[in-house]
Amino acid sequence: MLCPKCGYSLDSFEKDCPRCANAPPPEPKKPDPILSGPVRVQAPPPELDPPRRHRLGASSALCVCLGVAGFLLLFCCKYHVVQSSENGTDFVPKVNFTLSETFVSMDAITGMPFVQARSRWPLAVKALQAEGMLESDEDFEARIQAELDAKMAESKREAQAEFDRIMGGGR
Repeated sequence: MLCPKCGYSLDSFEKDCPRCANAPPPEPKKPDPILSGPVRVQAPPPELDPPRRHRLGASSALCVCLGVAGFLLLFCCKYHVVQSSENGTDFVPKVNFTLSETFVSMDAITGMPFVQARSRWPLAVKALQAEGMLESDEDFEARIQAELDAKMAESKREAQAEFDRIMGGGR
């Protein structure tokens, strides 16, 4: 059964409509102040296209990808990525703008003779020397000279001791 006022579906047990009983009484209709005067006919509003939603198109995605790739290329041309078991990963500025020797292992450089490392990774060794992570050529030459002088002095002492032992024992 339907309510005759509002059309609400009533149960067979309900006498009064619960929607109409709780609803406030309808207000009397007041005249619209705008339409109370003379009516003027206006032109219909112009038809506008619905606003477009901004979507990331294929060209925009391509531009973003190219930008990221360009940034990575510039980063790889400007910095050495130095991996070390002691310090982890460091970024050292390159001496020259190039893609060669971008990824370098500090353990491999320090694990081989200095001359061989300098011939295999010349740009990386020069950059690491400039950053102070490896000893410079002057420090290397000074250290080698000091080691040679120490070995020479030790050999000289041993030779003198041998000479004294031989000369002193023969008399």
